[in-house]
Amino acid sequence: MARKPRQLTAGGVYHVLARGNDRRRLFATEGDRHRYLALVRQYTQQYQVAVFHYCLMTNHVHLLLQPLTDGAALTKAMHGLQLVYARHVQRAQHQTGHVWEDRFKALPIETGAYLLEVGRYIERNPVRAQLVAVAEAYPWSSAQAYTHGPWPAWLTPNPEYLALAPVPSERQARYQEYLQTPRAYEQVVDRYFDERVLVS
Repeated sequence: MARKPRQLTAGGVYHVLARGNDRRRLFATEGDRHRYLALVRQYTQQYQVAVFHYCLMTNHVHLLLQPLTDGAALTKAMHGLQLVYARHVQRAQHQTGHVWEDRFKALPIETGAYLLEVGRYIERNPVRAQLVAVAEAYPWSSAQAYTHGPWPAWLTPNPEYLALAPVPSERQARYQEYLQTPRAYEQVVDRYFDERVLVS
């Protein structure tokens, strides 16, 4: 039976999770992670999809995305990204079979304050996995950009982040404090994605 097409809307915001098949690692080297981020930049720019937050874990990735002109653009961007990266992994790791577990999951997110809550959840994954003590210490997420900079040209500032304070340094300090404490969305998203361990 054919899968039903995703009902994604232009201007909607989506928390996207893509996981390695059988929870196998997706990134063996720093070069792999650089390659993946380069593909994120390439395909989101090609299909006009804004990237608000991201985090690359060992066997899964989180992205907070907004298709700007066409809801289907998010699917097209993710399809291209995952296909090309899968080929890279198969070559680099001499791997056969599926790299990704099924298709990516996309949780629609209400705009407003919840938008910042989701970004915060994404960037706290390495803390929950006990990889780092503070989110901004992890080099493969957007936390560093939000707390200290520099700001990648392909990363779109979360509008709720911009509303935290008029002065960049004050905004960074407030967001850094906001990142420190667990909040309710962590339990909500764990249930949605039906994950016992999302943070490995």
